Amino acid sequence: MAAAAIYQEELYHIPQPVVVIIDKPWKEVSEPERQLLSKILGAIEIRPGHRLSLLAVQIVTQSTLAVNQLTGHPTHIIAFSPVPPGVPLFEVIKTPDYQLVASEPLHQLILNDDGKKRLWGALRAQFGMGGKPA
Repeated sequence: MAAAAIYQEELYHIPQPVVVIIDKPWKEVSEPERQLLSKILGAIEIRPGHRLSLLAVQIVTQSTLAVNQLTGHPTHIIAFSPVPPGVPLFEVIKTPDYQLVASEPLHQLILNDDGKKRLWGALRAQFGMGGKPA
């Protein structure tokens, strides 16, 4: 059997982690904000039977969303930080390189039930999910 048949390229493709942008250092994120973020991530099914968690994402601090300053090549970005003018909240922004959903910062989202519903709709579209959160 040829080596090419044994070692298929897809086996060695390591996907980039989902990047989560927050507006302040992690040590300043309150416990209720951490719980909200954990609940949001836990509802996202990235493939059948596999959900996101705080341990499965790359958390980046940016006081204002700046995708061009991210390292690596993330394909999915969720931002909980102020956004530049013209960037819509709670909508999937698709580019050839990544998909972005921007939300208000966690400390604002925690009090915004309508924003949570709109965010969930955008995340379902971003990750190709249907149905309700787990």
